[in-house]
Amino acid sequence: MVKDENGGLGDLYDRIGFLIRRAHQKAGAMFHDITDGITTSQYGALYILKTKGSMDHNNLAKYLHVDKTNVSVIVKSLEKYGFVSRTLSKKDKRQKILELTPSGDQAYAAIEAKARAAHDHLMSKFTDEEVKQFRIFLRRLVDD
Repeated sequence: MVKDENGGLGDLYDRIGFLIRRAHQKAGAMFHDITDGITTSQYGALYILKTKGSMDHNNLAKYLHVDKTNVSVIVKSLEKYGFVSRTLSKKDKRQKILELTPSGDQAYAAIEAKARAAHDHLMSKFTDEEVKQFRIFLRRLVDD
């Protein structure tokens, strides 16, 4: 008799969506640990603001591929750290412009090397060719 190590849940545990969620949890937890408590979403916002410059909430949400509610939570957490500031737009007083603070710029520089290390550690289980294939498959899933 073959022993079922998954308690009858092997079908669930082999489903792609379930595996993606577990991989995301594992990657997020590792990233959080390596970057001293920064989440992947917070890092993404820092990266985008560093790369693209100041912008409003809507554009940050678009670049992060999250909704406006999630981007507000991310921005509030970065404000608490002192990494991001919000100012009223000169063009439209209803809009707030997000900008990296000097502290945010320094934090980004410190976190960037750790983020790369986290990525390298996560991908260390795969060959370079497998990483390329994995990226191709994931892009196929997320790109419409």
